[in-house]
Amino acid sequence: MKRITKAAVILGLAAGLSGCKPDAETAAELRSLRSAVTEQAQAIAQLKVAHSKLTSDIVKLQEDVFNLRWKDASSDDLAQTAYLSLTDKGYSVAEMPVGSVLIAVRDVTPYANGVKVKLDVGNPTSATFPGLKLQVAWANAAPGTKNYDSNSHQKKEISISGDIKPGAWNTEEIILAPAKPDQVDYVTIKPSAPRVVLRTSPERK
Repeated sequence: MKRITKAAVILGLAAGLSGCKPDAETAAELRSLRSAVTEQAQAIAQLKVAHSKLTSDIVKLQEDVFNLRWKDASSDDLAQTAYLSLTDKGYSVAEMPVGSVLIAVRDVTPYANGVKVKLDVGNPTSATFPGLKLQVAWANAAPGTKNYDSNSHQKKEISISGDIKPGAWNTEEIILAPAKPDQVDYVTIKPSAPRVVLRTSPERK
């Protein structure tokens, strides 16, 4: 009887030891998996940081490109650009090959999906301009300033059909759209005159 009991104990210990081997392997595999998961989590975190920096660099590069284009747009040939703030009084001078014009903001009101800007266009020359073409760009603030947001930048060509009479201020209206009122403060206008009308001298009548 004692021999049978001893054999049973030995068999039980052997079975226990053999059963511990798979548990030890499972524990090792779990440790390996945890380590792999930790490494992957660290790699993902590093990728997120790199992606965030890359996105920031792309946005900065886009703003730099836009600023360069904005500056270049005002220096083409002989035409110069008028720089205006819709909240400040005063006029800006825009020079064309056929003469200069003065541009000032008289009034700004919301209009549909944009804003209506009433302009005073002064013509100090002795010629009449039968309409003007305006290359207009606008943003919430001047490029390079603290509040400037490149996403607010818009541009379009606007034609003025009325005569810009000589030696006088001429009132004209333009619509800047699409834009919200708080997205429009800084405006640049580069005019061109497709036609010029001069007074006929008495000798030529």
